[in-house]
Amino acid sequence: MQTIININRPINSGKTLFLNVTLAPSLNTCLKNRGNRELDNWEKNRIIQMYEQKYHQPENSDLIICNDNQTPEETAKEIIKFLQVKNFPVPL
Repeated sequence: MQTIININRPINSGKTLFLNVTLAPSLNTCLKNRGNRELDNWEKNRIIQMYEQKYHQPENSDLIICNDNQTPEETAKEIIKFLQVKNFPVPL
């Protein structure tokens, strides 16, 4: 999956300054154990169920990022770049 940008609603309409960003790694990435924590069968089944229900691609997201192969810093840079392109105030 690639980054998806929702252009259906204005980002900076003058009313509110908020942005809905969804991190949507692949299902295979979500099903992997993390560090010392091992997912049990209930957790794995719940993740699969949520992916089937498209929780990883909500319609109200302004930006959806598949961050499978990104470091947290790379993901943050992608979000900041998106904000700058949309003329959203970015604190430095």
